[in-house]
Amino acid sequence: MSDEATVNIGALQQRVYGLESGQRSMSESVSALSSKVETLFASLASKIEERSRPQYPLLISIGLFGLAVITAVGALAYAPIRENQTDLKMAMVEMAKTVGTLGERFVSIRELDGRSGRTRSEMERVNADLKALEAVTVPRGEHTERWRGFDASVVNLQRQIDDQNKKFGDTFSLRDALQQMQREIDRLRTERRPP
Repeated sequence: MSDEATVNIGALQQRVYGLESGQRSMSESVSALSSKVETLFASLASKIEERSRPQYPLLISIGLFGLAVITAVGALAYAPIRENQTDLKMAMVEMAKTVGTLGERFVSIRELDGRSGRTRSEMERVNADLKALEAVTVPRGEHTERWRGFDASVVNLQRQIDDQNKKFGDTFSLRDALQQMQREIDRLRTERRPP
């Protein structure tokens, strides 16, 4: 939950506490007013009983006055509550907007499931390709062994060449071989000439 949402919830809680305290004070005011009205009605009733004849216009006017006072006090007590309710509604609308924009910022579970499914299938394909490559490739260790074998063969052949050069190098040089070949070529040319 974001800090802004936490702050909004805290502000809403404070407003609700304010509404509750306003309602308590209004209820105390109404009970005080009702007790005063009761005492007023009691005194009026005693006066009426003293006179022994009912004075309906006076009772109606007192009732209407009491109703007007109660209505005025109720309206005065309800005004802060109505303001707080309006503030509360506005805060709830803002919170709903904030919660609505959270969906744009975060990835949904369905999208994550789709991505993980694609990733899983790609990983399975890569594993299959790796297994196929492992089946057709020769490990480096085997290559190293073959290269050692080739190196040993080259060393052996070089040793044999060196031995041959030692045996026949002193008796028959390259210059002698070239001269002999040249003589042979000259002889063949002379023999092929037509008479």
